[in-house]
Amino acid sequence: MEQQNNEPTGREHPQSRVTMLEGEIEELLACQRTMDARLFNFQSILRASRALYDCREMDDLLVLLKAIVDDRFDTDGLWFFIFDRESSSFQLRLRCDGPCRSEEQLVASRDPFSFSLGPGILWQLLRQGEPFSVVDLAGRSRFAGLFASKGLDRLASVLWLPFVMEGEPVGLLAMGPQHSGRDYDAQDLEFLRTVGEQASVAIGSVFLYDRLQHEQSKLDLTIRNLSVLYDISRAVSEIDNMKQLLLEILDKAIARVRAQKGSIMLYDSGIDQLKLQVVRGLPDKLVEDRINEGQRSCRTFRPGEGIAGKVFQTGETYISHDTQHDDNYAHSENSRVSSIICLPLLVNDKPIGVLNITNKQESHFENDDIEILSAIANQAAMTIEKADLYRLAITDELTGLYVRRFFYRRLTEELRRRQRYGLDFAVMMLDIDHFKSFNDTWGHDVGDLVLKEVAACFQRMTRTVDIVARHGGEEFTVLMPETSLEGAMRAAERLRSATEEMSVEHEDNSLKVTVSIGVASATDAIEKAEDLLHLADVALYQAKDQGRNRAIAWRQGMALPG
Repeated sequence: MEQQNNEPTGREHPQSRVTMLEGEIEELLACQRTMDARLFNFQSILRASRALYDCREMDDLLVLLKAIVDDRFDTDGLWFFIFDRESSSFQLRLRCDGPCRSEEQLVASRDPFSFSLGPGILWQLLRQGEPFSVVDLAGRSRFAGLFASKGLDRLASVLWLPFVMEGEPVGLLAMGPQHSGRDYDAQDLEFLRTVGEQASVAIGSVFLYDRLQHEQSKLDLTIRNLSVLYDISRAVSEIDNMKQLLLEILDKAIARVRAQKGSIMLYDSGIDQLKLQVVRGLPDKLVEDRINEGQRSCRTFRPGEGIAGKVFQTGETYISHDTQHDDNYAHSENSRVSSIICLPLLVNDKPIGVLNITNKQESHFENDDIEILSAIANQAAMTIEKADLYRLAITDELTGLYVRRFFYRRLTEELRRRQRYGLDFAVMMLDIDHFKSFNDTWGHDVGDLVLKEVAACFQRMTRTVDIVARHGGEEFTVLMPETSLEGAMRAAERLRSATEEMSVEHEDNSLKVTVSIGVASATDAIEKAEDLLHLADVALYQAKDQGRNRAIAWRQGMALPG
């Protein structure tokens, strides 16, 4: 029998095979652990990404980002910076000093700390968007000099994670060492790199959202401003009463900037003073109405006096958020003004008055308020200028009454109203008795004085809706809307009596004046303005023929004296 051979035959020993299998299993388990860690990181980042993209506020986004980092690391500090393009600096927005874990421990930073970087290695590292260590293997700062000069050594950070969009930094996370003393390994850096990519997109989305919100706010503001200016333009075309128009403009200005009250002052070159024209928002409405109707006088300001005078003199807008401590504000017991914005009313760069808006509610006057109020002030100034030019075009220079052309236009409009609505109205023709004798005896200067005094009397004794005009020479006309013939005759008698009672003072003489008046009322048969005036003219000649200083109404069959 042959002896059994125990020598190796070339086959692998079973124990070696077991050892090899154990090694392979260990590698597979290590690979499995790596895959599990990566899968966990991926799932964590996926959940975080969804949450990050839902954030619309930067502070909310940073709080969430901090929670994501805290969930994996036990850092001794986190500092979140956002890059501000206007100042080209990183500004601290959120910090966590120490290993925070709860929301209550989070410190929302209002620290004004910020820093800027010029071209260099650190800036280039930030632009790459990869997490990088700012300390060497011995734990010493790799940028000691730069960090000291920028105040960054206060952070005690060891790792920076930049947030980058389109190759430019939009933010930064500076991380302190881990509390456990464990270094950041390759898997940590991979996790942070992925988080940084997602956070960068989320931060960019917040920037875009903020910009869209800002643009939307600007658009809304523009629409509101245009609406206000449109309303004012429409009022300008519909309202022919200057004082009422100024009140409408003032109401729009006060409401637009949410103020309490306001006023418009215009410059009177005759007295070299700014005079109050209209006011709104006074607590006593009776006083407000009396001021607006010219029945109550108010303080005037010289150019350079008080805020209004200063604005008029310089032509520049002035804002005071605290008038009590403003030396330029002219204090008075009843003013009750705590804040004011005063804007010049300019025509061809020349001031004609000021717009005052006072007591902004709930906040201070801001740039948006200046913008819309400046536009309103410009529109008010143009409106006043046009009104002045229009007034000059339709009024007689000597007497201040309407001119004949304007009177005819209004008379024609009144005829159309009667044809449409059947409304009564009447006209007067008035003539100063023996006017030639004033010129012949006292001269034309006295004759002009008589014309002005009679015109002033007519304006005092007629209604605001009546149109009083100088027809030519010493003849005048009055249009009385919605007035019967009987009502017109009563008004004519008041005019005649008031003229008779007045005296024109010249040197040591008191000159007496009388007028003759013809009155005619519109009828369905009258279609032209000239026809109605002809009837009033016939009645006027009858008054003169019967001795002057009297008022006579036109009757059927009445004709010019032969």
